[in-house]
Amino acid sequence: MNMRKARRALAGGLAMILGTSAFVSLGISPAAADSTDLITTDTTWTYNETDTDPAPGDDRLAWARPGFDTSDWKEARGAFGAKRGKGDNVSGFPFETLLTQYAADGDNVRTFHFVTEVELTAEDLERAGLFEAETTFDDAVQVFVNGTKVAGFVDKRVEAVPESERNLMY
Repeated sequence: MNMRKARRALAGGLAMILGTSAFVSLGISPAAADSTDLITTDTTWTYNETDTDPAPGDDRLAWARPGFDTSDWKEARGAFGAKRGKGDNVSGFPFETLLTQYAADGDNVRTFHFVTEVELTAEDLERAGLFEAETTFDDAVQVFVNGTKVAGFVDKRVEAVPESERNLMY
């Protein structure tokens, strides 16, 4: 299994789509020396592990924007992981929340979708100027802030398929 770490500067609220055989953690903090972590492994996320497209139709990124109804999604703290549907450690990566690895038909869940909110004032944004994120993931990950993709790692397969199929491609 390939574990990858990635850093990228970003600002705003957050959503992620993650490929299967998953483990994920994400931390975000202002890049300033006096930074306070905004998202840690203690952050609560809502997440979709049903192997269904959370936003089928014309606006595939509706799920990644503020106000999308995630009331029927699960909620837990990260880090998240799944390998063969069990375990508390994936290739040396400890995680807090076990994801459902297999769909009802026995196939792997293709993608997991995660959403959390970060509240920042205009003063917070001005003072920080730049935000830094670090994530650990397997297969591929795309990160969105308020519905805009700000990072994608090992996501060429996702970008290669038609837009309507991207929410379930890993």
